[in-house]
Amino acid sequence: MHKLLNRLDVGFTRLRKDLRARTNLAWKRDAVEAYYARRYAVPERLYVECTNVCNARCVFCYYPKIADTHPRKYMDVGEFRRILAEFKAAGGIEVGLTPTVGDPFIDPHFPERVRVLNEIGLPAFLYTNLIHVSAKIERALSEVSNFKFTVNVSVAGFDRDAYARLMGVDRFEDMQRNLARVQAIARTNPNFTVAVRLQDYYGSEAAKRDFVAFLDSLGVPYTLNTLVDTWGGLVEEDIDRVGALEKKPRLTRVGPCKISYIKPLVTVDLKLKLCDCRDVKDELIVGDLATQSLTEIWSGAEANRIRASMYDPERMPEICRKCEMYVSIFDHKG
Repeated sequence: MHKLLNRLDVGFTRLRKDLRARTNLAWKRDAVEAYYARRYAVPERLYVECTNVCNARCVFCYYPKIADTHPRKYMDVGEFRRILAEFKAAGGIEVGLTPTVGDPFIDPHFPERVRVLNEIGLPAFLYTNLIHVSAKIERALSEVSNFKFTVNVSVAGFDRDAYARLMGVDRFEDMQRNLARVQAIARTNPNFTVAVRLQDYYGSEAAKRDFVAFLDSLGVPYTLNTLVDTWGGLVEEDIDRVGALEKKPRLTRVGPCKISYIKPLVTVDLKLKLCDCRDVKDELIVGDLATQSLTEIWSGAEANRIRASMYDPERMPEICRKCEMYVSIFDHKG
């Protein structure tokens, strides 16, 4: 019954969003477009992909499909500093260190990046599986001082067996130990925060109660996510094969995606992508920060061309056509 009610609620929300988007497109297109162009002339949040390497093989992620074939890379620290300084000077207000695929704590330069963030002074956050936390990372987190830093821990599988099945690696106890370690730092450092994002699955009830009790014993806040996306259909078969996860519904495409205005990502190769979400095949690259400025690219012809292509589902980038992260700019309450 709970699952049925949840699906009905999701369906109702989807219909409401679709109606609002279509109504605004018909009656307020110019006003909404002008609002986004003005409001996000500089993106508030910039994602920076410091590495493209991960140590998990989650069934709901594209990384396992390329883990053994794509070259492992790490962004130069000097370029990292330059990009963040430019972003702050342009008016940006927050940095995300979560790559499209990869885990930030795999990056051997992570402690140096924390020192850069202390210099720049921009609030930052990241998502990690927390499987790996070295002594150097632990020390770097304790030295966070001139910026607010949040580490979000993604957990799917609330006991050892379920974790190995969904995350693709037998590292449940490592994650638990590391969670206790970083939460100990958070208790003494007011600039550093830890939170957990739980990915629910069928049959999780007993294990979930035990794991939530563990989180409560540490004093770690958590949120529960009940749906997963399919990376624009790229991992849909993998999710269906596991049969333990509820898929997020796809919204009808009604004009440009809101994310294309607010959450760009700098790749490990210094390319700027229009979106931080699921573009594993580089369809949304709009410029090169090695030779162009962030503001030049953001308001440039290629960025505007891709946004405009989203008015036509047949012309929009392939990754966007089935992406469950899509939200229309016309789903706008203003």
